[in-house]
Amino acid sequence: MIRRNKSVFFLVFALSFTQHLDACFGIRDKRKQQEALLKRKADAYEELGALLHKARRTHFEKLPDKNMLIFVDIDGTLLSDNGKPITPVIKFCKDMKALGYTIIILSSREKEGFNETEQELETLGLEKAITELILVPIEHYHTAKKSIGKWKAQQRREVSLRRNLPVAGVLDDRPENLQGDPEYLGYTVLIPEL
Repeated sequence: MIRRNKSVFFLVFALSFTQHLDACFGIRDKRKQQEALLKRKADAYEELGALLHKARRTHFEKLPDKNMLIFVDIDGTLLSDNGKPITPVIKFCKDMKALGYTIIILSSREKEGFNETEQELETLGLEKAITELILVPIEHYHTAKKSIGKWKAQQRREVSLRRNLPVAGVLDDRPENLQGDPEYLGYTVLIPEL
């Protein structure tokens, strides 16, 4: 009888000690936070996939002429802020190219990062889906005193006129980049922060 009580006491002590360590170091809380973050991220990707599917079904598939332009940003749209691919957008680009749309990547970055960006897009398997890659050095905005949104609006217009193709849509993660002449915007999709 005494042995059993010692065993129960030891078990209770061990459990309370473990709970104390978890509370002190936040191990269990960190694990729960990581699990919750992964769940939120998975949900966000699923919601984005549904949003793009709806855009495809309700707009892009219904257009009679698929020989049109779709402009796509890179940072926060094709790639997350930490450089991970945003798979629903990549799938969307490949699907739209397969339907006959012309995919134009329109983004800005440091001039030294141009080659790295091209390699990154190749790694994602987008080299066949992308018709044109337009990158502008970030320094350009400072010298031109123009916002990125205004520059993108100007580029959409210029590319549309040069290629003699209308704009079907634009995907970007910043609302200010989804502004400008409606003729050169088409159907806009604001990519939520992931």
